Formats: sequence, structure tokens, C-alpha cells
Amino acid sequence: MVPRSSFESRTFTDATDEDNLVAFPKDIVYNMMRMWQGALGIAYQTCMVSPAYVILQPKEDVHSEFYNYLLKTGRYLFLLESYSYGLTSDRLRLYYKDFSLMNLPKPSLLEQLKVTVFLTAIDAKIQQLTKKKSVLEQYKRRDATHF
Repeated sequence: MVPRSSFESRTFTDATDEDNLVAFPKDIVYNMMRMWQGALGIAYQTCMVSPAYVILQPKEDVHSEFYNYLLKTGRYLFLLESYSYGLTSDRLRLYYKDFSLMNLPKPSLLEQLKVTVFLTAIDAKIQQLTKKKSVLEQYKRRDATHF
């Protein structure tokens, strides 16, 4: 989740502040219409979100980043879809009452932190390698034009 001001475009809305919800740092916020596609994120600062979102406030023994990773895995995306309701697949919604019925693993806070640190390091390495690949592809294209 990023501040709206970080984008160039302007948005106009008829919604008042009372129509929106407040998410606080470390809250997990998910789009009930797209949760089954992994549409969730963590609020890193206090922000407003539309009523189309559900805000999950973590308890003291819950690390938001751990669940951000967990709920985007294939197995959990499948489960999120199976707990969602709608007439057609593109109209599925995951309401909190249904989300709350899911059994999620709850390792110790220390274990959650260890997993998160590991996965964050893996993500950083993947980003580094992706950038390196892009640079090498550009170099290859440039070098190919000189022959």
C-alpha cells in the first residue's frame, strides 16, 4: 500500500471520509473482490481505504509480513477462492465472516519472523538477479548491433 500522493494522476471521488476505513501500520488490508487473486497488502502508515477493503488488525503474536507471504501462496489462493462467494468467478467476494472461518497456521512469533526474514532475503535476491538479467540483455542487444 502506498500513499495516493505518490502517483501522478488525480482522483476525484464523491466518497466522504466517513465512507472510508482507516488502516493503521501493520494492518493487513485485502480487497474482498480480489482476495482470491492475492489482492492484499500491509499498511506501513495510517491510511484510508475504501469500503471495498477489509482491514485485519494483527494481534501481538502475529507478524503481518508472514501472513502477507502465506496468503499469496498457491494453496492459500485456492482456499481463499473456495471461501469466496459470487455468481461467476469474476464476481467472487471474500467477506470477513467467511475469511474468519479459515484455519490458518499460527507458528510462534519467532518462527513467523524467521520465515519472513528468509523470504524477504529470497525476494531481494530475485530482484537483484532480475535487474542483472535486464542489464545483461541490454548489453547483449547493444553488443549485437556492433557486429
